[in-house]
Amino acid sequence: YIEIMEVIMKKFFICCLLFVMVAYTSLPVLAVTRNMSDESTDALSLTTNEDRYARHETMIAEAQELGGSTNEYDAYLELKSCDSDELTDRGYTKEEIAAIHSSTLEGKMLAEVFRRATLDDETLTNMGYNTQEISQLRALTGDETLAEVAPFALASVTCYNTITSHTYSNSYDKTYLLADFGWEWDKMPVIKRTDTIGCGWSEDYYPDNSVGDNVVTNVYRQLNGAPNTKEVDTGLYEKQLETAEHQFEMQPTLAGIEYWCESGYGTMTLSQAGLDNNAKFSFKYAHDTMGITPSVSAPWGIGFSFDHAEDIFTPAAGVAYSDFAD
Repeated sequence: YIEIMEVIMKKFFICCLLFVMVAYTSLPVLAVTRNMSDESTDALSLTTNEDRYARHETMIAEAQELGGSTNEYDAYLELKSCDSDELTDRGYTKEEIAAIHSSTLEGKMLAEVFRRATLDDETLTNMGYNTQEISQLRALTGDETLAEVAPFALASVTCYNTITSHTYSNSYDKTYLLADFGWEWDKMPVIKRTDTIGCGWSEDYYPDNSVGDNVVTNVYRQLNGAPNTKEVDTGLYEKQLETAEHQFEMQPTLAGIEYWCESGYGTMTLSQAGLDNNAKFSFKYAHDTMGITPSVSAPWGIGFSFDHAEDIFTPAAGVAYSDFAD
């Protein structure tokens, strides 16, 4: 397996809007393994025979059932609980650490919640709020604490990754690995800058477009006007050290219309020469909170890691055998 440098960012965290600060967050990802070793058919055909979005919706539902969601408030508390030494290790400056520990952070997050309470129902619906949550926003007096408004006003995100297929081909003497990953916000987060997703995999595997897709699809939701979504596909390629990444704006303007990125899902198809019974695939979502765009490129720098996101596939009976040449 690839040797990944010491983990610096270990959990997802959210901070308030601070214009002069730079940092980012990374989110824990729920890993789910699906053993397909006993299947005699070509499991890689899932890239064309199944609807990718339907698979994504299924995985999100499973992850939510297993408690794979993170709320902005919980992440904020986790960040604020860190002492100065830990925040320094994560890459924060003294000024940033002082601001994180400042009592103004909660006030800034609350200010955004109270601003949203003044928006019309259509905009709030497009942001992801349901009827009950909109009513709760309307009832705010301005005296509430962040803890009181967090359950209905702040966003939660769910992430997952899964190895869908692990197959060996006699014809090509190659082992193929198919992995799915994705994320979904239940409503628009308070911070909306440039986010990053990253994938990492076992050494000696390489992206292989000859048998499947290497692509990520961002699902954008229109912020104003009639409900509307737009999907944007982006190809993934190996960037460095068995990693791939994709960066995107959380609140872009597409064709003159303002959107926000509600969710995304992707597929990586990898292969390596020879038979490999063990494979590892990792996915990480990094939510930019203060203005720096996180990266998975080497050197790893400040903290984009795959901790809490590893899905290690070790089938007891070895990989499934299949001839792609047939």
